Amino acid sequence: MIKAIFWNCRGVKKPASRNHLQALVREHSPVVICLLETRVQSFSRREADRRVGRQWDFYVEPSVGKSSGIIVCWLNHITRLQVIHSNKQVVIAKATVMGQQIWHICAVYADKDYIKRRIIWDSISPLLDAEIPAIVGGDFNCILSQDDKRGGKPFTPTTTHNEFASFLANNDLHDD
Repeated sequence: MIKAIFWNCRGVKKPASRNHLQALVREHSPVVICLLETRVQSFSRREADRRVGRQWDFYVEPSVGKSSGIIVCWLNHITRLQVIHSNKQVVIAKATVMGQQIWHICAVYADKDYIKRRIIWDSISPLLDAEIPAIVGGDFNCILSQDDKRGGKPFTPTTTHNEFASFLANNDLHDD
């Protein structure tokens, strides 16, 4: 089993984000952290040390302007992580935990445009292997049911919903 945190932090450099991230790490003891909508184009070693500590390595998919951005962090004495694909919507990595367990980690910050989101499904699906467990998490900017929605118009299934549901079903992924 691998412990991972996926958090849409809406700006990783804000002091409140730093404090909350440190509390999450203390409480849950993850080996992988995926930060979404970081709104940063660069992230230094010093900034990583201040947010999670020296024992964490990281990979940055820069933001586009003041939106998007993904940072994946991993405990370097427990986990080795190799990024195998990255674009502004997804970082896909192969994580080796304790030199034995291999996992695919997919950190998603999906575009609001469902046509642009198709790039994510096309990027992730070929890399998933039934023999290697996978965690696909993040902000998909898409919901599957009324239970996922608060306020506004009632949920109505659309092409967006159907494509997302098909992606999950075709890859034997479960919404938790």
